[in-house]
Amino acid sequence: MKAIPWLVKRAVSKKIKPLKLEDAIMEDADVVFSLTIPALALALVSISAPIFFLNGYSFIDSLFEVTSAFATAGLSVGIVSIFMPLGLKWLLIVLMVLGRIEVVPLLIALGLRIKTSHR
Repeated sequence: MKAIPWLVKRAVSKKIKPLKLEDAIMEDADVVFSLTIPALALALVSISAPIFFLNGYSFIDSLFEVTSAFATAGLSVGIVSIFMPLGLKWLLIVLMVLGRIEVVPLLIALGLRIKTSHR
């Protein structure tokens, strides 16, 4: 949580001190990388919920179903059924898999390199 205000200050001014957590100085790349996973999760949910909404479900129910699928919680408000359109089923399947294995390992498995500093 300390990284978010630090990143905002860092975007405004380059003269800010490096982020320090428990006597360890964090590199800029490490701070950005640590926020990548929650940012990608939020992006996936934010993109997927409107897809359900555009298929006639309420926005709150759509957001709940998508978040539940990504979190692999197993909860449902009743949208998920055998009669749901095939495309929405596949979207939930992808969200469940991504929620289970995380997004960054998937990107690495696909061969996308993520540059971080090594100490």
